[in-house]
Amino acid sequence: MAPLKGQTIDGHPQSPHGNLISLAKSAPRTTKPSSDIAGPATPTTSKSADSGSAMIVILNHGDKYNLINALENLKPSFIILYHLDVASLRIIETYNAVHSEKKLRIYTVMYKESAEEERYLLGIHREQNAFETLIREQGVLMVPNAYDVSRESTSKLRQLSLAKDSRTAVSASDLTNRVIIDMREFNSELPTFLYKRGVELDAVTLEVGDYILAPIVAVERKALDDLAQSLGNGRIFKQIEQMLRHYPRTILLIESSDKFKHRKVNGGPFQGELSRRSRETRSLLAMLIRAHPRMSCLWSVNPRCSAELFEEVKIDEPNPDIDAAAMIRSTDLGTNSTPSRVKPNPVVKRALTNLRGLGSGDVDSLMASDDFRTPLDLFTGETDALSEALGNINMAQKLGDFFAMDFRYL
Repeated sequence: MAPLKGQTIDGHPQSPHGNLISLAKSAPRTTKPSSDIAGPATPTTSKSADSGSAMIVILNHGDKYNLINALENLKPSFIILYHLDVASLRIIETYNAVHSEKKLRIYTVMYKESAEEERYLLGIHREQNAFETLIREQGVLMVPNAYDVSRESTSKLRQLSLAKDSRTAVSASDLTNRVIIDMREFNSELPTFLYKRGVELDAVTLEVGDYILAPIVAVERKALDDLAQSLGNGRIFKQIEQMLRHYPRTILLIESSDKFKHRKVNGGPFQGELSRRSRETRSLLAMLIRAHPRMSCLWSVNPRCSAELFEEVKIDEPNPDIDAAAMIRSTDLGTNSTPSRVKPNPVVKRALTNLRGLGSGDVDSLMASDDFRTPLDLFTGETDALSEALGNINMAQKLGDFFAMDFRYL
């Protein structure tokens, strides 16, 4: 059966019904549609009626629901599109994909380089742009991840270490690890690893230290990039001095991370870089360690390792007091510092430490002496006064010669 052939739709018929979509369906009986439905397609309808095996159904363009119902109910074998649009074409393609067992032939009637063709191609272009935009947005879309919030129980090692003396009663609160953490530290990954290891975190705004592990243990955490910047502007020196006033055990935690494996940090001073800036940064770190011998320095490869180090440090230590830690101010003198009348100025102390032959203890002796109240008194002081303050005649003589030399020439 071939009631409609390609040559029968080569023209562009003008229908009084406007733009129409025709569906041709095979039927078991002969149906002769009326002239008011067939319109100008009367010759084609007559030919189909003579063959006794087909009928023609005409639908208005843009009526998508009627098109879907006609496709599902009539299941046509031929479709003629007088007005081609993307929406109707996608509906027909979906129907054809669902009913792949049927042989469906589609004919389109369109003039080349006409307004209808331009409108159809513009619709295809818009559809393509819509899919490309959807793919790009899907690529950058933030998909919520399912995080593992399971936690470990209190370390058995801590329980055994605290309960090693049966005569000492240990409260249940001390068996649980507790750490006081500065609010600003939640931008890092370490609090997450501490929480997952069963450590209870007490968040508070701290002026001295980043983590308080015990009443006498405080930790200042520095990433590699933050450490290089703090050494450059001198902020780390002041932070360590403030911590040593209040906590006998002060720890500087230098923490690396996965992001530092494939890139240099501020010239790579801690990654083997040999530039001048890197050498100066390493020299400042050595000065910091020499100036504060009571400070402990811990190196960690990642936040997970830092959490393990914290747990080891807290094995024999009681939990800290959150109220006492929150009351400590950076301007407080503290219990571990010298009396206020001989309290050394940290800025002047660092400057004098850079003088030739003077160590941290020598500077403390000079600043504790009543003979030198200003830098001018020190520079113009007699050798005997310097020797009495330092306790070393040779060092006093060298220091006096250094102050008296002509610094303009070598």
